Amino acid sequence: MGKNYYFWQERLVEMMEKGQSPWFDDITTSAEKETLEGLLVRAGVRADETLKAQMGEDRSQWTWGSVHVKEFLSPVRQKGFGKDLVGSGPLAMDGSVETLYRAYYYFDTPYKADVTAALRMVVDLNDPEKIQAVLPCGVSDRLFNPHRMDQIKPFMDGMQAYWWFSDDMIEQHTRTRLYLHPGS
Repeated sequence: MGKNYYFWQERLVEMMEKGQSPWFDDITTSAEKETLEGLLVRAGVRADETLKAQMGEDRSQWTWGSVHVKEFLSPVRQKGFGKDLVGSGPLAMDGSVETLYRAYYYFDTPYKADVTAALRMVVDLNDPEKIQAVLPCGVSDRLFNPHRMDQIKPFMDGMQAYWWFSDDMIEQHTRTRLYLHPGS
């Protein structure tokens, strides 16, 4: 529950609407009783200091993607030597929890987009031959296959490609074939 964004967002909205909560008093300052307004000002100043340290003094140069990033990690190697060989990133990521270009992060790893779409697709229900879609990585998990991560850039750029369904359309758009021979 501690990492659940929606749980905390709902509780914070409720407390702010009431204007009072024991959480609004910083108990480390026993001589002073803080207010919601005071804590919001403090939070804004602290956020400004943190973002300046990460992105520099010139706010006109700040971009969401310079702090909000996505890494595509392999379950085989998520840290240390070899991580970059089987994964990709960090890459600047648009979006947020509240956008169509969904990119969710946990409070204990701010800005690191841990949850994104597993597939992005647009379907024209009048067209049974194809859809437009993209996977976050690629269509192969073979280490040196060219299609292993060939959809990362289109995914990050919000692009999509046609996926064909009928045998005729698949045949017309085939570029390569993979033949598997069991028992070889």
